[in-house]
Amino acid sequence: MLSRRGVRAELVVGAGVAWAGFAFGAVLSVAANWLHTWLPAATMPDGWCPGVAPQIGSAVWPIGLLLSVEVLSRTRWRRGLAWVLGRYFGAGSVAIGSAIISYGHVYDVLTAWDYGPLGSAVGPVVLDGLMVISGFALLSQSQPTDATATATNHHDSPATTADNPSDTHRDTQIRALYQQIPSTREVGEAFGLHHSTVARIIAAGSNRDRPDTPLQRPDGARDSERDNTTEQSRR
Repeated sequence: MLSRRGVRAELVVGAGVAWAGFAFGAVLSVAANWLHTWLPAATMPDGWCPGVAPQIGSAVWPIGLLLSVEVLSRTRWRRGLAWVLGRYFGAGSVAIGSAIISYGHVYDVLTAWDYGPLGSAVGPVVLDGLMVISGFALLSQSQPTDATATATNHHDSPATTADNPSDTHRDTQIRALYQQIPSTREVGEAFGLHHSTVARIIAAGSNRDRPDTPLQRPDGARDSERDNTTEQSRR
């Protein structure tokens, strides 16, 4: 069973690795594209250097790839054919174009460094691919799972998630961990669930342990009813 320290350590390590991969891939991709502007130096007279504009412009392509992937993945796009076309043919074409140009730059740099045909072909995929997949990993940690979002959007009753026999063992583990870590947010992070879903599972278990006790209402509802009763008594 995961402890409080174990849950936090797992989340911190996962986020740290993803951020490290994201930063490492982005920095090296930008650096490799910048080095591409210096390749003609081998055939140019002594003292030659590329212009400032080409050196600054070399960073456009990996950064364009990075931002376009972030727009594709993190933005909540509307439904409809027009939005699908805008998402995949608009932002998607920017990502593909930036990836192709960045790939060519890194390929030329690795070829100039005598990496060979295979190394030069695979190297750009490693750099830009590491940056992209690390970005998706960070996105995965920052958002609830699809199953959790579905349960939240449909406003299921407290017993809904526990009524599925396949989730019985998971719900038991959630309640056991909640006894050690009385935080629905931390327990939810450990199981990949939204904290409201964890709260419903815990409430369902408490009500089943006391079958003669009516379902508990949220504290806000009880406070609102108490205020209404007090107001009526004053009248």
